[in-house]
Amino acid sequence: MKNSGKFFLFFCLFAGYSSSYADEVTFHLTRNQVEQFEDLVLEARVGGDKEFKPAGNSFEKNGAKAVYIGHGSETQIVNFKISRSQILKFKISTNQIGKFITPQIQVIYDGQKYSSPDFDYIVEKGSGNQRTARPRDFFDHFFEDPFREEEPEAKTEVAFHTSKPRVYLGEPVVGYYVLYYNGLRQAYLERDPNQSISFPFFLSETLKQVTVQIDPFAVRKGIEKQTLVYEKEIYGLTPLKTGTFSLGSTKFLVGDSMRFGAIHKSLDVSPARIEVLPLPQGAPNNFKAAVGEYEIFLSKSDKKVHLGETFYFAVQIKGSGNGDGIEDPIRLTNSSVHLVSKSKNKTFKLLPNGEYGFYSELEFFYGIEPEEKGNLNLGTAQLVYFSPASHSYKTISQDLGNLKVLPKRSIPVEKKESAQGDGSAFLRKIYSHWFPLAGLLTLVVVTFGTVLYFRKRNLIKETLAALDEKIGTKRKEILEDYLIRKGISLDESKLISALKDSFPKEGFLEIYSYCNAEDKKALIKIGNQIK
Repeated sequence: MKNSGKFFLFFCLFAGYSSSYADEVTFHLTRNQVEQFEDLVLEARVGGDKEFKPAGNSFEKNGAKAVYIGHGSETQIVNFKISRSQILKFKISTNQIGKFITPQIQVIYDGQKYSSPDFDYIVEKGSGNQRTARPRDFFDHFFEDPFREEEPEAKTEVAFHTSKPRVYLGEPVVGYYVLYYNGLRQAYLERDPNQSISFPFFLSETLKQVTVQIDPFAVRKGIEKQTLVYEKEIYGLTPLKTGTFSLGSTKFLVGDSMRFGAIHKSLDVSPARIEVLPLPQGAPNNFKAAVGEYEIFLSKSDKKVHLGETFYFAVQIKGSGNGDGIEDPIRLTNSSVHLVSKSKNKTFKLLPNGEYGFYSELEFFYGIEPEEKGNLNLGTAQLVYFSPASHSYKTISQDLGNLKVLPKRSIPVEKKESAQGDGSAFLRKIYSHWFPLAGLLTLVVVTFGTVLYFRKRNLIKETLAALDEKIGTKRKEILEDYLIRKGISLDESKLISALKDSFPKEGFLEIYSYCNAEDKKALIKIGNQIK
């Protein structure tokens, strides 16, 4: 008998494939017991792309007849290995009651002939609810008595399962629903829309692009039944409280999609019991409830910076777990380093230990502006977490090394023409000689206005050129962080960052020409403020 607790997970990713399984032809009989006039299906399957076809359209043996009914294919990715199967289907029909052996079916793959083994199956007398003894035709699959009851030993059941029966507080598990049934040609399973679902004391999230694959048959209360996983709702569950809990209670609509007019029953779910263990005593003082298996990585960069400039670097924490409880890893070792931004990415994948679960990647982006030249120690990145695998607390750390602080950059000062000086000299000359003529007074007014105009334009050019020089290649979070520390407001910092993103190749003088009056004023204000 097959163990219903064993399960496998695989991602439904649609991509180009390459066969990862050997080209081996296998045969499978869908059932081994039917009622009189019911049909069986025998499948021939091969994992390969070469030509696959039946050697004939029908085969007979001792009152059993096999008829070729169609060809299909199936693509799966299991443990990141892609396989494609070709499937040939044959309908097995028998009108008599008793024990039978399937006809020997022959198929051809890549020019080589393969024969099916003997499959034993039993044909029983039909139930009392069957109205006719005539052979069943195509329409009998649909127009049956919708009120026909299942046999007592074939009662349908829906159960909720978790990937682990016992976990630690904060350790995530996978939860999913399974239908156990017999006697349904095409099982229908859908959650009752009138019933809600909740997981008290658990943080739940629906997993996307994830499928749970279990054995096609499982033993429930001593009876072997077929299985069907409800793939629309597969949950990632993180316990928030210790104790023993019953999860997954709700109702499902179950029926047979191949029976015309069949009534879908609303069945209560058999919930799963899970025990949540408390974390052991003796947690370190800086433990923040991180649970999993993690590592620390440093961004590779040239650890040099000039005095008066900001040095940026990143610390990454990656590993198995949902990433909760992981805070600034260098906050306690170097207070002069400030956190610019934090990002987190969580996926559901095959973990290094061979199981499926959550894998988290966190990045902490930092900046530091040295106050004196020389070598500056950046401190240590440290993380304390609880390891479910070793049942203990672990502390990992990574030395960030030294930062070499170089002397302040020497910026060449260009000689700038001063319209103000020329204008002032000209005005002094005018005022030293009084001309009472009104025409000359008009000339003075026009000249003074021209001088002011060119003076203002040159001041704008100087301010925007200085702004270009200060900002340099800084972008996005780095640029916003730099401006905020220079006293620029958050809104104005975001404005500058957005303008540089919109015009990445243009300088601020050209960007200035594209702006409206309000943004032009903001640019000049910011340029003057960080000079």
